[in-house]
Amino acid sequence: MTIAERLEQKGRQEGRMEGRMEGRMEGRMEGALEKALAIACQLQKMGMTPEQIKQATGLSDDELKKITH
Repeated sequence: MTIAERLEQKGRQEGRMEGRMEGRMEGRMEGALEKALAIACQLQKMGMTPEQIKQATGLSDDELKKITH
């Protein structure tokens, strides 16, 4: 295997590792959002105001609208 081939192979491996790490991070972020939305839904059922829910969960107005519509 030539030096160029080794470098190319190493680049591919690093690219795959980076892609997997990005995928994991995206999955964690999606999971955290789903959890915050579930909590917001429960807080809404308990009678909390949208402002209180946003403060407690850190959700934005747009994200909070997902559970109110």
